[in-house]
Amino acid sequence: MLAQHHPRSFISGNKISLGAVLKEYNRNEFHHIYPRSFIKSKPNLGEYEESCLANMCFLSRTDNNAISGAAPSEYRAKMPDDVEAILESNLIPADIFEDKYSIFLIERSGLLYAAANKLLEETEGVFS
Repeated sequence: MLAQHHPRSFISGNKISLGAVLKEYNRNEFHHIYPRSFIKSKPNLGEYEESCLANMCFLSRTDNNAISGAAPSEYRAKMPDDVEAILESNLIPADIFEDKYSIFLIERSGLLYAAANKLLEETEGVFS
């Protein structure tokens, strides 16, 4: 589902080569939108799972290393001025850079839910 939105790189804004991202050497590297170290540094976020689906996206190893453990508000400076296409292609809400993880999870879950429902509607009757 995420691949169908042609995800874009956080740093360059270019379309991500999913073949490269999903190669054997990269399969076990998880890409957290809100880095685990950021979440763990905030005591009030302890109740939220850092590796839940709503916090995951396709990301190149280079971008992942460039972002490292930075908060979204910090890694925003490494991104192009116009991030709308990047956020849309990754189904990420626009207020990601406010560093409010709990709100982000709710909003991103809603975007993922809507995309999944749309996909189901488009394939309705195809498998029957």
